[in-house]
Amino acid sequence: DSEKFIVTKGAYDIVMDLCNEDKNVREKFDKEMENFAKKGFRILAIAIKKEKWKFAGIVALRDPPREDSKDLIKALRNLGIRVKMLTGDKLEIAREIGNELDLGENIVSMEDIKKIKDKDAIEASRIIAQADGFAESYPEDKYIIVKSLQSSGHVVGMTGDGVNDAPALKQADVGIAVSNATDVAKGAAAVVLTQPGLKNIVDLVKTGREVFERIYTWILSKISRLLQDVIFVTLALIITGYLVMNPLGMILLLFMFDFVTISLSLDKERIKNSPATWDINHLVKIGSVIGIAMVMESFLMLYFVFNYFHLSPSQLPTFGFVYILFTNLFNVLNVRERKNFWESRPNKYMVILIIIDIVVASIFGIIGLPTLPPIPPYLIIISLLYTAFLYLFVNNFVKIGAQKMLGFSY
Repeated sequence: DSEKFIVTKGAYDIVMDLCNEDKNVREKFDKEMENFAKKGFRILAIAIKKEKWKFAGIVALRDPPREDSKDLIKALRNLGIRVKMLTGDKLEIAREIGNELDLGENIVSMEDIKKIKDKDAIEASRIIAQADGFAESYPEDKYIIVKSLQSSGHVVGMTGDGVNDAPALKQADVGIAVSNATDVAKGAAAVVLTQPGLKNIVDLVKTGREVFERIYTWILSKISRLLQDVIFVTLALIITGYLVMNPLGMILLLFMFDFVTISLSLDKERIKNSPATWDINHLVKIGSVIGIAMVMESFLMLYFVFNYFHLSPSQLPTFGFVYILFTNLFNVLNVRERKNFWESRPNKYMVILIIIDIVVASIFGIIGLPTLPPIPPYLIIISLLYTAFLYLFVNNFVKIGAQKMLGFSY
């Protein structure tokens, strides 16, 4: 009827204070709001003004978590990652959402944390580290949480989508911008998801750990092979006075084995259920133990060659090329699996390349090459069986024993 009035909507506490309602009205709606909040509803308060502001009522809005959120949290926990929720909702709503997601019951208010931080920063950091979620938080609070967790020694991943999330995304060890994030957030993040939701984070973690395992395998193989290829050849020259490997044999060895090394990038890796961390000392120790075993086994084979097979000094480089290539091939099959080598299968490309290397090396050994005179076929077969047994079985238990001694578990 042409009557003019003003309507406002907003946060319950702000709108209620604006209306200055009497105590009975406030208590009635406080109770209603609390009941809705416990069920996970967000509350929007409505007020109307003709002469003065009058509280009109509340609207309960349900914003449930994504259907895949619960499974995502479970999957991340199985990977050894602790998930924390940050929300601007009130504490009661945040706790209800936390219960729905099986996130945990330790949900705290950012306002309380800020008050504690002003008095005792160490206690505030302890609360942040133990909390399962944070309610009544603002975008800028994300940065505070990330810094606090990092100061406690944690590696932190943070998701975000808005401009205000950019500082926290940049500060985090792994800033993750969701698919619909702003350009500023994407620019600050280390990772940008390409699909809606957060399920790609699980794939991100698994892929990262697969890459870690492949690098780990490559380094372990490199350390053990270095001891074998360098120390054995050098000591053999000093002790016997003969070259076990000549330049052509070394070139062929490096060339042929490189293809197998490249196939590691496609290998099927068993990933750990806990975050991977670099321990170079551990790698060097494990690699050295395996490498020393390889050197000892090689000298044992050299003893048989001199005393039972009676190779001429000119044939020794051919034998050295064939034998050392076989040791490198079987060694990579051993170190690619942290447990017993037979507990996982290598990728088909690695198997094919290993077979090709064995066949080609055997042909070179039988027919000979310039500076690499032919050797008896039976010696190639003996070398193959000898290296397969020692490097796949004996050295497999050497690897596992060394890992147990160093306190490594998988």
